[in-house]
Amino acid sequence: AVQGKKIELQMALDEEMVAMRQFNNFREVSNSLVREKVVDLDGDAGEGIQIDSIVLPDFSEQDLREDIKVIQHQRDAINAAANIGTEKVRPSLDLFGQFALNGKDDESTDALSGSMKSDHPTMVFGVKFSMPLDPHVVGEIRSGYALDRQTADINYEKKLFDLRQEYTDLRQKFFEAKKRVALAFMLQTAQRKKLEHERTQLQKGRTTTFQVLTFEQEGAAARLSYIKSKAEVLKIVAQLRSFSRLI
Repeated sequence: AVQGKKIELQMALDEEMVAMRQFNNFREVSNSLVREKVVDLDGDAGEGIQIDSIVLPDFSEQDLREDIKVIQHQRDAINAAANIGTEKVRPSLDLFGQFALNGKDDESTDALSGSMKSDHPTMVFGVKFSMPLDPHVVGEIRSGYALDRQTADINYEKKLFDLRQEYTDLRQKFFEAKKRVALAFMLQTAQRKKLEHERTQLQKGRTTTFQVLTFEQEGAAARLSYIKSKAEVLKIVAQLRSFSRLI
């Protein structure tokens, strides 16, 4: 039995080490040890965390997560590029004109000074019309740009749909986890009362030390379950906080 408890202790220490590394990774600390005292296990661990006071608002598309904003900007960029490409294959009619002053003389100095006068002007005016000669190619190009726009819109809507579903699932998990916290708290309270009663019976000589130790282990397991259920709620809340300013 002692060897079995030593194995359990080692497993608990290993689990604690993994948790500390994960905690440091979240705060970008290159260390496997947490020097701060996170919680006082001699007191009521987790009692100060008020789960019932956490209020979750409804999902709002006005406050999108940063990765969704990236997809949104990519969609806008693709739509803009498609509009530009479509305009390039349209028929165009352009008016143009050019006016220039010229200087004519054998001497470069006189020619340069004459270029500032209007004695020998050059004027060009005209109309330029261009259009693609192959309507089939034009149609293919426009269809390609239309597919680009459609694909970008579909990708964005799919990402937004997944975001809504993710938020809805997390909200559901949050409420379910709150129920488990309440049940775990009731179990912890019941185990604590049972242990106190058994200790009183031990003082009166009506029970055994082994029975008290058994109830202490059951009470510790119930307390651990309560702490883990609260940690699960806080983990879900941390995930929900990634939805920009939703919380």
